[in-house]
Amino acid sequence: ISTIPMFVLFAASDQTANDIGSLYMRFLIPRCHRSELFLARFIGACLLVALAYAAMTAVALVLAFVVDANISTPALLSNAFLACMSLIIYAIPFVALMSLCSVVVGSAGLSALIGICFYVVILVVVSVVGIKSPQASEWLGYLLPNTTKPWFIELQWTGALTGSLLAMIYAIIYGYLGWTLFKKRDI
Repeated sequence: ISTIPMFVLFAASDQTANDIGSLYMRFLIPRCHRSELFLARFIGACLLVALAYAAMTAVALVLAFVVDANISTPALLSNAFLACMSLIIYAIPFVALMSLCSVVVGSAGLSALIGICFYVVILVVVSVVGIKSPQASEWLGYLLPNTTKPWFIELQWTGALTGSLLAMIYAIIYGYLGWTLFKKRDI
């Protein structure tokens, strides 16, 4: 779960960036609305990330069966499902963050760079501010969806539901900011 931000920031970096840069979207606009383009690219990136985490969970599930023959199958399947859903839902706000970054520039590489720089700079600022003012550091930490991590790490259904609600709030905020820029952008 700690590697999700960097993996997702790379995987979801080209939602609209290259199409904006190459002006390919000009050919798509007469055939569909901007909202359809933006939402389809976001859903596509979410599905890409979800499939990657589902495959990783399936491999971990097979390894768990191979390593421990005495394990309870229903408990293992339940934990695997919860872990997979937690990974996917925790990743969605980062996909939304990258949809915002992807709209800002016309290149997937620059989009990834902006997303990673934003993430790292906020982490550094939170760490530095935390030395002098832990309360201010905590408030600044809410700029990133990392604040939902504790609820997902505990692998409890109630915590996962709370984390899911917060993750969706982050996704809506980042998605709305990205959509606001996308609908005003000359493509």
